[in-house]
Amino acid sequence: QSYTDSVWEPQHSISPVNIPMEPRQTKDGAHFGQKCKILLLVRADLIQSAGHMTLLCVQAAAKARREVETNDPESVYRWENDGNHCIIAAVNDDHEMSMVVQQAARNYLHIIMPHENTENVMAGVVSVGPALSGILLELSSELEIIE
Repeated sequence: QSYTDSVWEPQHSISPVNIPMEPRQTKDGAHFGQKCKILLLVRADLIQSAGHMTLLCVQAAAKARREVETNDPESVYRWENDGNHCIIAAVNDDHEMSMVVQQAARNYLHIIMPHENTENVMAGVVSVGPALSGILLELSSELEIIE
């Protein structure tokens, strides 16, 4: 039996970002009371109507929820109980999108690219998280937040 044919599954899900079920205060109080959110990165250089951009954001958040739930159900549970909030930030081009995605990967955050096309252009919308809002706001601090 090969490794890929194995049916063994871990009994406990290990999250790359350990989000506690109840907010805990760190030494400096940095995470106390923070909500769990999803960061949606939207490419501003792609010509999209507001309706199309909204549709892509909804699809990205839904796909993030589905995919993360299998690996990290605690994060999804926390995100849903905190109100399913999203932060939407504009990135200027595929290079800036790649830089933010790489920074998210270095922080062990969930990254979902729901609409990657065949021309090797980074997706129009990428979701990061769910994670604590402070971590996501730090990640998007240089970006324009879309309200």
